[in-house]
Amino acid sequence: MAGFPFFDVVDEGVRLAESLPNDLIILEGSGATFPAYRADGYVVMVSALQKLDFIGGYFGPFRLSLADIVVVTMADLVDDGRRETLRETIEGINPSADVHFTAFRPRPLGDVRGKRIGLVMTSELALEGASRYLEELGAEVVRASSNLSKRPALRRDLGRFVGVETVAVELKAAAVDVVTKWALERGIEVVYLDNEPVNIDGKDLRGAVLRLGRSILGGRR
Repeated sequence: MAGFPFFDVVDEGVRLAESLPNDLIILEGSGATFPAYRADGYVVMVSALQKLDFIGGYFGPFRLSLADIVVVTMADLVDDGRRETLRETIEGINPSADVHFTAFRPRPLGDVRGKRIGLVMTSELALEGASRYLEELGAEVVRASSNLSKRPALRRDLGRFVGVETVAVELKAAAVDVVTKWALERGIEVVYLDNEPVNIDGKDLRGAVLRLGRSILGGRR
């Protein structure tokens, strides 16, 4: 109830990672649990659509107090006033955190130019922007579904994907067991999508993460 897991494989994962010939290990986690490890650096994700109570209350302040970098995702879906409130909340808890306001941009892991695309994602709000961006890359989005995490509804949506030659899908939820299986059974190409956070505030998230990594390596030598 305090955020620590009843069962996990973090110990095994850390032991495996430490056996590798690398100077820097990056561990990604999600959900409401805290691994029983202290990292040398933290990048914390916050959705601009989350309730402020969840960000500034419960265990939100604990997470934010650890953060070197706070990435506010989906910040393009809220107005300036909401973004300023989020900044004040985050900096009120951790004034030294480097706060970045970002929007997700889909990056297809295959060529989509000139293809009739069926787009599958988990967020209804993200569909329009993702469709527009894929069409800027030369694709034609002819069908779309935001039910990637709702299998019965997703299967119904896929039944309406008529005229699709390629399915573009986020690699999460039912992407493999439903979407990929459905597409391969019909000879339809599958292209997975990365969701990349892109700054909308003029800052450089990529540079900030690289600087954090270099500072960790420099501090341990």
